[in-house]
Amino acid sequence: MAVAVLQDLNLERLSFSVPKAQSLEINPFFTIKTLKPNLPFRTIITERDSWWKLDPRFLKGHLKQLRIQDPFKVENVGAVVQFLQEGETDFCKGFSIDVEDMFFFYPNPWAARMR
Repeated sequence: MAVAVLQDLNLERLSFSVPKAQSLEINPFFTIKTLKPNLPFRTIITERDSWWKLDPRFLKGHLKQLRIQDPFKVENVGAVVQFLQEGETDFCKGFSIDVEDMFFFYPNPWAARMR
């Protein structure tokens, strides 16, 4: 069925790759965030071993359509850097950052010092 859908969408190259994948579905799983009492559950979706990983643009394009209200969402690392440089941080003695998969490079002198 996945191959037929991809062919209908004119995604021929991807449709040829689907039969080679180990799995046809993505796998959601959940973690508990103890630091966020009002939003304790976090859904993580992995496309590992599935045909979805063959073309990440396919999944990303559809996930971008979702409108999620997340008060903890950080759009990019630049927003964190800007907050730390310009924000009122006197109240803050420390903070925790949970980074699991970072698939980008941010060319910033401040970020380079963090390595």
